[in-house]
Amino acid sequence: MPDSAGLTVGIAGASGYVGGELIRILAGHEQVGRIMAFSDNWQGQSVAAAHPKLVAIGASLEFIPFAPSQLAGCDVVFFATPAGIAARHAADLLARERIVIDCGADFRLRDAKQWQQVYGIEHPCPQLLASAAYGIPELFPAAVAKANLIGAAGCYATCIQLAAAPVVKMLAEQGSSEIRIVAAGLSGTSGAGRRTDRHDLLLAEAGNNACAYAINGHRHAPEIIQGIDNYADRVVQLAFVPHLLPLPRGLLATVHIIADGKFVPPETAATALAQAYADEPCISVLPAGSAPQLASVLHTDRAVLAASATGEVAAIVGALDNLGKGAAGQAVQCLNLRLGFNPISGLAA
Repeated sequence: MPDSAGLTVGIAGASGYVGGELIRILAGHEQVGRIMAFSDNWQGQSVAAAHPKLVAIGASLEFIPFAPSQLAGCDVVFFATPAGIAARHAADLLARERIVIDCGADFRLRDAKQWQQVYGIEHPCPQLLASAAYGIPELFPAAVAKANLIGAAGCYATCIQLAAAPVVKMLAEQGSSEIRIVAAGLSGTSGAGRRTDRHDLLLAEAGNNACAYAINGHRHAPEIIQGIDNYADRVVQLAFVPHLLPLPRGLLATVHIIADGKFVPPETAATALAQAYADEPCISVLPAGSAPQLASVLHTDRAVLAASATGEVAAIVGALDNLGKGAAGQAVQCLNLRLGFNPISGLAA
């Protein structure tokens, strides 16, 4: 895998925002020979009908109905689907030695009871949770490189962990016993997916507006705590409030870290980020004092980070495209790592 004709890649949920980004990236991937775009609602129509920006690609590519027998004909299957769907098909695909990369939430958490509390349904395949690699390539490259089941991280979870995890690890190694993270996230409306049941996501409602949401607990919070513990071997306390911006896409997060009752200084944060990501092709660490902007990451598969100073307190700011590095781009980055391809093949990094 792949053979001379290239990989056959299936995308379940191909008509959604993340599905469209996967098509865009994989159509330009030198190791992909065929894309199978699955969508029951759009079956028989060209991909360009659902994704007008893909007119150059989609005119010759049609959506096909979602069927397990069709999935089995793929070398790799990406799931860009609601919670519970990938988990119902993963075991069969793994038994056939296929690679499964879930852009949804089914394999992000390790504890089935916690997953049920967060997502409101019983996990369809809890026996696979422990074997799934958590898909942030920069933090967990060894696990991703050998896994046939990868649960790509959530968009907020990706940005906040990239900003905080190296700093927490440094602090833990220096002997800090209690570490707290305070994070504010801001995201465009596409973070909720392509849906018609959310009036607050309509342009008439979201335009000229901004609001906090999920104040009592966002579903990415347990994922962030678990990921940082796995990376830094330290359980942290997390206060996280997300906000909705009147933008189609993009995500910005500001992170403050408190170690043993004191705010972490900017020099410590800047050093930790620079050391952790010096050789990472999909992450740019700006000079200390810089302020990452959404404009620098939109329509890319790159994250931009910087540690700035608010007095003597570090403000770590991260920016990424929630559909790119926060979803589809990161998933393809995991594929590249898993199969030993060029790390940025297909990516706008």
